[in-house]
Amino acid sequence: MIRLVAIFLLLFCCTITDTQAQKTYAYYRSIQSVSPGWHQIDLPAAIFPKSARDFKDLRLYYIKDKDTLAIPYMIKAQEGVREETKRKFKRLNESKNKEGYYFTFENKQQAQLNEIILHFKEENFDWRLNLEGSNDQKQWFSLLENYRILSIKNGQTDYQFTKLNFPLSNYRFLRVQLVDVPKCKLKSAEIWEKTYPEGEFYDYGQVNFTVEEKKDLKQTIIDVHLAEKKPVSQVELDIVSELDYYRHFRIQNIKDSVLANDQWKHLYQPLYKGVLSSLETPTFTFPYVTTDRFQIVIANQDNLPVHIKQIRLKSIQYSLQANFPYEGDYFLAYGNPLLKRPNYDIQQFKNHIPEKMDILALEVEQKGNIKTTTDKKEPFWLDNPLILWLVMGLIILVMGGFTLKMIRGAADS
Repeated sequence: MIRLVAIFLLLFCCTITDTQAQKTYAYYRSIQSVSPGWHQIDLPAAIFPKSARDFKDLRLYYIKDKDTLAIPYMIKAQEGVREETKRKFKRLNESKNKEGYYFTFENKQQAQLNEIILHFKEENFDWRLNLEGSNDQKQWFSLLENYRILSIKNGQTDYQFTKLNFPLSNYRFLRVQLVDVPKCKLKSAEIWEKTYPEGEFYDYGQVNFTVEEKKDLKQTIIDVHLAEKKPVSQVELDIVSELDYYRHFRIQNIKDSVLANDQWKHLYQPLYKGVLSSLETPTFTFPYVTTDRFQIVIANQDNLPVHIKQIRLKSIQYSLQANFPYEGDYFLAYGNPLLKRPNYDIQQFKNHIPEKMDILALEVEQKGNIKTTTDKKEPFWLDNPLILWLVMGLIILVMGGFTLKMIRGAADS
């Protein structure tokens, strides 16, 4: 009998706790004078630190008189849609003279092109090239001049940069000239049309950072500090160096801090691993994280450290899209990490969502909970924490008595 009472009280307490968790939010913002139809709400960066990861606790409510309606929505990252199309071509000529090697490609369909990737038999080289375009192989127009390609392969490094990026063009013929190259063998080539729209970003501009050179580890440690937690998904580095460089590096976010021997030890989790190269733009993108502190660790090996002049942070913007069924006032609630991610039908019909829609503005953030059930009066115990504590205490007493009874029974036997 005691066991049944304990189980009942435990289930009752869990029900109360779950109900409380499901109906409370730490913050909300009102959306005034909404007309029926599809609308978009651009989420401000200030929401990120106060909502659960991936916005699983966001809820959109319509409230009128005694009726409350949860509105299905879609969260969309405002990043540009990348398109990559590999184009067919014909490799025509390969020749050599005192000025270097020449490779000619024919773009029969005269498709739009802006990237060529070259694959050579040689594994270690540092070459310069020119790229030209023509429609008749008589008059040639310059697309790239003195363009550098590089390959390093040894026991410590395996790096290649043989990608030619040039303005979008549709010449029928493309000609690559390798300048002052004694010997080379072009194994294959790829020709692409690639478009990378930038998308919409929160731009925080330049940020404060400190630099520490750890000579014993041959590393440069850059600590980036923000005044408050912000979503971050892109890091741009302004590097000053008179010499070419190639360095492995990683970006890591602070995960936790532990106090040991009166000193704080910070624990980090990786966000991005890659290569810093003087041949490539030092801009790096990764899934967003909400943070106020992270590190950039550069492996210098036996080289002099590069000088980081500036660091700029950005994050992809996110928006909420929904079909508002009625005219009236709506509320966006958030700030409850216990909520589960909603499962809306709208997720299965993304193609039916209009590409263009009016943008609604959120009002100033308000602390506290909005009532999402005004048509029913809640039982008094759901809003009284004292009763919840009394129930929990009763559970402890009952379970304690049950445990003592078992111990005594075991001792008597």
